[in-house]
Amino acid sequence: MQGNHRQWIFRLWGLLSAPGQNPLCRTTKQNPHNQTVETFSSSPVSSDRMQPPRRLILALTVLFTILISQPAVANGGQVRVANHPIGQYEVTVFTSPVPLQTGTVDVSVLLQRREDKAIVENAEIILTITPLNGGSSQKYPVTREQATNKLYYAAEFSIDQPGAYRIELAVRAPEGAGSVAFDVTVERATSSLWRSWWLWGAVAVTTIPLLWWLFGGGSRNTRTTSSTQARKGRP
Repeated sequence: MQGNHRQWIFRLWGLLSAPGQNPLCRTTKQNPHNQTVETFSSSPVSSDRMQPPRRLILALTVLFTILISQPAVANGGQVRVANHPIGQYEVTVFTSPVPLQTGTVDVSVLLQRREDKAIVENAEIILTITPLNGGSSQKYPVTREQATNKLYYAAEFSIDQPGAYRIELAVRAPEGAGSVAFDVTVERATSSLWRSWWLWGAVAVTTIPLLWWLFGGGSRNTRTTSSTQARKGRP
């Protein structure tokens, strides 16, 4: 994803750096037979006039790329188990955020029929998480109600301590039952302040005017002031 973001930024920079053109301008003139003739042409736009909007758009694009790259807890994420057979079913399990960190964790389960890959309704799924370094297990229901994407069953819960854990899912459906287990490592989360949307929103509000002043408005005002002073200094 990050590589794609960089490619789009470089591509946009090339477009914004190209010489701009005005839309077609209509002009009229008299031909040798005293008839009015309309012609259309495009005239180049001064790079000084076009550069501030281009750089502002580039700054907004870079900022948007940073914002959408921030981690978020949602259905999906890292695949932990893919197409594991349970009776007539296949189970695929995802965890997020990526990587797993202390705080809120989402475990999503995609339950399908093996024959036609149809989504299985009315399944009962129970999640058990156990610390591998010792400690008590915790159980959580995995339900459609907790899933943002209703193709999934999901459980959302909190992990307070970093370390190694085992997650086991017990699945029961009309045509079969079984379980699947896998181990995960949970890292200590960085400060939640740096992952909050309101902080990045505040950064955007303060950064965009600053970038406009540095790359566009400030330089244009300086050129205007200099040209004004030069005219005043003429005899």
